[in-house]
Amino acid sequence: MSIHSRLHPILASRLEQRGLESPTPIQREALPPALAGRDILAIAPTGTGKTLMYLLPVLDAILRDKPTAGRAVSVGDRLRGLVLCPTRELAMQVAEEVRWLIKGSILRTGVVYGKSPLRPQRSMLADGIDLLVGTPGRVRDLIEDGSLPTHAVTQVVVDEADRMWDMGFAPQVSWILGKLEPTRRTICCTATLPRTVESGLLGSLREPARVEAAPPNTLANADPGTHVRFDVSDREKPALLMESIVGGERKGVAAYCRTRRRVVWVAEALSRQGLAVSVLHGDMSQRDRTKSLALFEHGQTRVLVATDVASRGLHIARIKCVVNYDVPLLPEEFVHRVGRAGHGGGAAESMTFVSPADVDRWARVERMIEGRVVRRQELPDGLSRWKPASTDAPAPDTEEADAPRARQGKSPGARQGKSPGPRQGKSPGARRGKPSGARVHGRPSTRQNTDGREASGFGGKDKRPGRAARGPIQGKPGGGVKRRPQARG
Repeated sequence: MSIHSRLHPILASRLEQRGLESPTPIQREALPPALAGRDILAIAPTGTGKTLMYLLPVLDAILRDKPTAGRAVSVGDRLRGLVLCPTRELAMQVAEEVRWLIKGSILRTGVVYGKSPLRPQRSMLADGIDLLVGTPGRVRDLIEDGSLPTHAVTQVVVDEADRMWDMGFAPQVSWILGKLEPTRRTICCTATLPRTVESGLLGSLREPARVEAAPPNTLANADPGTHVRFDVSDREKPALLMESIVGGERKGVAAYCRTRRRVVWVAEALSRQGLAVSVLHGDMSQRDRTKSLALFEHGQTRVLVATDVASRGLHIARIKCVVNYDVPLLPEEFVHRVGRAGHGGGAAESMTFVSPADVDRWARVERMIEGRVVRRQELPDGLSRWKPASTDAPAPDTEEADAPRARQGKSPGARQGKSPGPRQGKSPGARRGKPSGARVHGRPSTRQNTDGREASGFGGKDKRPGRAARGPIQGKPGGGVKRRPQARG
């Protein structure tokens, strides 16, 4: 009996419309026990169809859960499915997939995430939905204020489960699962499974069926020559990136940096060479993040420079080449980063820039993925034709940049309270607080950084007020200067 014949007719019809006749390996292994109602722990490389693998059995169960004849269904009883995702972008993509699958049915879905108004999300829940997709923080907020009823939820999915447990989401996810009925069915799926995370995952499941399309930490594409590495200094990375993009005539490039400050610095360095660039990091408003991704997806920018906020679960068909500008702090992130390439089909590749400061992190990656998958490559000729990204300082957040200030007792990367980076705290190419004219899309919102300072826009001056604006003067409470009275003649 085929998988299609076991699905609800609405779901089977939608798959046929898209031409999805044969399941992927992870779908073939996971769907039979999932459709039987079992808990699932699914492990498979990125881009292998995990989203459909968990949505099909969840929606099938909801569609078949019809109310008893003559009994009205209350708004609170209607919500029966919950999907938890680690990032807003992934939550929105999953919600779009749900909308496509349930088209033509009476089911309704919605998505909730942080850094967005609560009132519209409360209103959506009050109107009644059947399946909710959301990030853990916002889902918890809505449960706590009574807007999100949980007593009828019978289908739960934890997407990118290792991210939930390994990156600080574990308390929120555990709290949410504790508010649900113990008889619920739970599906957890991931591409990586660190040993420190596995015990936490298994504790949230009831006698799960463990299915693996490939061993944990397997790269999505392990063909020879697909993944290469370069040994390069941090100062040479901008030139190598330009040579890889322009010299290699590549489009649809996603470059991953270790920190938000480096994302801004690299984006400005590329834009000064004439490239249209989108950026994505956690310091941006949701509106700017959505716009930046849209410009890249529609081909209006050539490069996406991002932190690991864009490494998990995102389906961006235009990404054909992933550049690890910095080796990730966690080796598992390497698997997720390179898995972004090739979602739209066709050739895909990855390059990793290993500087002296990255050597230890790269050793951990090689141990995890068995280093023979990544081929070492010599630096190409012609790097000198690209102008240095900065003439007076290396990129921020590097050992080379931070060591002198660390020896002086100052915090790494800080320059007298100004935003770190080249040109005395301004972003590359910025003068007099104005943008350099470079085509960088995705302006971060002004908000507090983790070090307590406000983040300013590209090329803008630090918006922290001066002393006169921060405190009173003339000896009033709170500080200031009190001048000695002048003697009168």
